[in-house]
Amino acid sequence: MKIATKINLSFSAAAVALASFSLFALYTEAKTNLQEAIYAHLSTTAVSRARHVETHLEEDKARLWLLAESDQIGDSIREIIHNASNLKDFPRDLSAILKDYYEVEKEACELLILNPDGKVIASTDEGSVGADESTEVHFLKGKDRTYIREAYGDKSGAPKYSISVPIRDDDSNTLLGVIVGRFEMAKLNEILTDRTGLGETGEIYIVNKSGYMITPSRFTENTFLKQKINMVNFHQMSVDRHEKSHSGHGSTNIYPDYRGVNVLGTHTHISEMQWFLLAEIDEEEALMPMASMKYIFVVILCAVPVIMWIVGTVVSKAITSPLNKLQKGTETIGTGDFDIQFEIESNDEVGKLAQSFNEMAGKLKTIRDEAEELNYQLVETTARANDTASQCKQAEESVRCAYKELDNTHKELKETQSQLIQNEKLASIGQLAAGVAHEMNTPVGFVVSNFGTLENYVNKFLKLLDGYKEVAELVDTGTKEQRLTKLQEITEIHDKMKIDFILKDIQGLFDDSREGLDRITNIVQNLRDFSRIDKPGSRDEYNINKGIEATLIVARNEIKYDADIKTDFSEVPLIFCHSGQINQVFLNILVNAAQAIKSQERDGNGTITIRTYSSEDNVVCEIADDGPGIPPETLSKIFDPFFTTKPAGKGTGLGLSVSYDIIANKHNGELLVDSKIGGGTKFTIKLPIGTKENDEQEIMSYGKENSVICG
Repeated sequence: MKIATKINLSFSAAAVALASFSLFALYTEAKTNLQEAIYAHLSTTAVSRARHVETHLEEDKARLWLLAESDQIGDSIREIIHNASNLKDFPRDLSAILKDYYEVEKEACELLILNPDGKVIASTDEGSVGADESTEVHFLKGKDRTYIREAYGDKSGAPKYSISVPIRDDDSNTLLGVIVGRFEMAKLNEILTDRTGLGETGEIYIVNKSGYMITPSRFTENTFLKQKINMVNFHQMSVDRHEKSHSGHGSTNIYPDYRGVNVLGTHTHISEMQWFLLAEIDEEEALMPMASMKYIFVVILCAVPVIMWIVGTVVSKAITSPLNKLQKGTETIGTGDFDIQFEIESNDEVGKLAQSFNEMAGKLKTIRDEAEELNYQLVETTARANDTASQCKQAEESVRCAYKELDNTHKELKETQSQLIQNEKLASIGQLAAGVAHEMNTPVGFVVSNFGTLENYVNKFLKLLDGYKEVAELVDTGTKEQRLTKLQEITEIHDKMKIDFILKDIQGLFDDSREGLDRITNIVQNLRDFSRIDKPGSRDEYNINKGIEATLIVARNEIKYDADIKTDFSEVPLIFCHSGQINQVFLNILVNAAQAIKSQERDGNGTITIRTYSSEDNVVCEIADDGPGIPPETLSKIFDPFFTTKPAGKGTGLGLSVSYDIIANKHNGELLVDSKIGGGTKFTIKLPIGTKENDEQEIMSYGKENSVICG
């Protein structure tokens, strides 16, 4: 298999694996965030409606208590107890008091007063006067305290509940009677049938302590005290989310509701009545935004291999093109043409290999010329010295053996150099991809979430616009009353949908989404600045501070688990250099520092300090860590090619060697190191300050001698 094909396959396989993992993690995180947002909304709704129900019950209790405490009620009952001997003698003014109160409040459907024996002595329904209710629970419980009776169906089956309040003598605290109010469930039903913000499938209902539904269902008719709810769901929700919910208002989970449909739901407890209030929405509707996200992820996953194949083709061409030239040149040398020269203008390993081959070709040409001269002399002196001719033949054979050995060495060196370059480039690309995938995860997540909310708002606006279209049609075909009725409906829809709130919230959603997209743009811009391809012989203006910041963004995922970064940037002048190469040096040193810190047994993260400043002729960057330091016997070898202290398979030993070549040979700078055992290591990079004209000239010097300072 060709090297180019291997590179393309490696790029594509790595990209697909990385993209699959990143997209799966992003999808899982987005789904979790969406569920948590829905859970929070359902929990808030459930608590709000439960408090509303409790408030309504408390208001009904307070009105009956005030009626029971009134002097009119007390005086009338005392008069009945002391002066009346039978029901025919009861005064009519007590029932009149109840009827007057009923006409004012109109909350209770019936008010009645029971004497201490449980008989009805006054009622807003005259047919109830004289009835014996001494065995009714509202009388038995209401003698001692204010009591709310469980919801029940009356003779006609209408849902009701009752409240009992004792009437006592102010002086002796003797029980004078019990006032009972019967209330219809309609008011409580109104509180729960307001499903604003719960979509097309959301509903709120109450279940009594026996597990039966006592408020209307959105999907099923006639459920009062008939629809049994599985109480196991409540206990399971409390167990599953106990650690995440400590507010005392219940919990949220996914479970099958009374229809057998999976819903996202929450419940809260109305303690006085031992009721459960549930707020639910179908799982399919709640998680609908995730369907479009799946489609986008599939498109991205299909596009990544194509893009990476193209990138791999470009990279492999850049690597294999000079190697193909060397191969053809070698074949030419093999035919005996030693005049060929390899024109490869680069200072990397391939360029040095080409220079070595040029020198080898020149030496072989010299040897061949000498051999031909020697052979000519041998022909002339054959007659005089057969021994000399034999020696010449042996010399020629030695030359051929030497050439063959050099040719074999050249092939082995070419294969080794190619493999090392490929490994180094693939390692850098892997670091870039990991950093970008990690940094883009969070902003993409909340941009997608905001678009889901915006989609919900747009649907509400479309519904409101449909109403306005109907009004427009009634302008020509409808009556004035029809238009006014329709406008009133639209106004109610406007208020119900909370359009004013939506209009205020939309701008915030756009601002948050714009901030997320700006963060993604900044990450992509830093990636482009970091990984730009340097053109041979061309240098651009470069700000060393910005270059370090771009490198830190790319390397953050590699460093943050082991070390904290501290920066001390000074204002430094711009320099002319190959920015991609300088960024590669920063990346090599920073990653080495993080790995050195990681190798220590320590509590917490280490520290990497980056400091920049300028001297008279140079821009200087110091990168120091508080790692274990480098032993003196190793310090003198760290810039040697292929030297590494890492285990086999963990490093090529070319990182610092290539870094030194970039700084010293390609930019005429200095790369210094200072290290102490147990005191950390500091690398100092010095780059000359020069004009563009000076930097565009070919640097003939191979850099200054490396300085190694052992503390």
